[in-house]
This record gives sequence, C-alpha cells and structure tokens, in this order.
Amino acid sequence: MLSHGPGPGTASPSQNRARHQAEVTEAMRQEEIAKFRTEVKNRALDAKWAKLEKQKEMAKIAIENLRRHGCTFAAMNPFEKLLD
Repeated sequence: MLSHGPGPGTASPSQNRARHQAEVTEAMRQEEIAKFRTEVKNRALDAKWAKLEKQKEMAKIAIENLRRHGCTFAAMNPFEKLLD
C-alpha cells in the first residue's frame, strides 16, 4: 500500500510546531492586552484619587477662609465628615 503523507486528523511535526507557535503568540498577545488594560485602569484610578485629594484640599482652604473672616457654623461643621 502506498502512503501519501499523513492521514486526515494527523498533523505533521512542522504543522504541530506552527500551531504551537500560533498558540504561544496568541497567549502572549492576550497577556499584553490584559497588562495594558490594567495599566490604563490604574492610571485612571490615580488621576481620580489625585483629583479627589485636590478637591479635599480646596475645601479645607475654603473652610479656613470662612473661619478667618468670622463665619461660623454654629456648633457643627457640615463639611467635617467630608474632610476626614
């Protein structure tokens, strides 16, 4: 009986290597995408927290200016919980 190469469902070693390389390349690509998304998310969170800290500092300055100019909040500062 004559053989004409691998039968159906049988991959040659070079096809196996090519498939494996394609799988590895895809896995690396997916890893890079996940890493990039995480970095973008972390940068966005950093920017958000920096903005909140700046707003908190501005609120403290505004309250201090109100106190300095004789404005009081009776017995309680309504912004106290926001500044902690």
